[in-house]
Amino acid sequence: MTGALTVRVDGGPYALAAGPDGAMWVTLVHGGAVARVDPRGEVTTFPVAPGARPSIVAAGPDGAMWFTRNGDDRIGRITTDGALSAFELPSGSAPFGITTGPDGALWFTAMAAGTVGRLAVTGELTDSHPVGGGPSMITTGPDNALWFTLNQANAIGRLTPAGDLTVRELPTAAAGPVGITATHDDAIWFTEIRAERIGRIPLHDAIQEIDLPGKPH
Repeated sequence: MTGALTVRVDGGPYALAAGPDGAMWVTLVHGGAVARVDPRGEVTTFPVAPGARPSIVAAGPDGAMWFTRNGDDRIGRITTDGALSAFELPSGSAPFGITTGPDGALWFTAMAAGTVGRLAVTGELTDSHPVGGGPSMITTGPDNALWFTLNQANAIGRLTPAGDLTVRELPTAAAGPVGITATHDDAIWFTEIRAERIGRIPLHDAIQEIDLPGKPH
């Protein structure tokens, strides 16, 4: 068993994702940069832009890393050798979550605009779906749909690539859903930051909520 590896990364490390190059890629939300951490713990930092606020990062279908620029309404792309490019969104979008969809495109949430958008790897914005409710993080589910948290609406949204939208309200009021992911159990898991719970949605069953250890009653 190997020991733990602690790496110092300045600039407000926020989100991270594994890259196709075997490294971890980290957004530096305060530093306006993206960092690459190799398996030995060596850090290389790539400045993006002042005020860009790189937020969520995901491995794209094209061998590059894609990330949201919450501060300047852009989607960023960085190759594994550090070449940066960006694609501009409508003003006031405030993109946040991002994931590779089942159709080989990047799907992202625009928190301020209340939309879920689709960006082709060529940089073309091909779809924008109004969902409301402060869409936060997004993931591709085992059913090949896009699942996302609606932080201000206290709900979870599901959007098919064809544009069919379903919204499911959470049992707990003011739960504040944010993080979301799909796992091996054919379910969607999400966090309820205000309720101090983890939520689970089996694809064909009711929403489940799990108290975290130490949660006050």
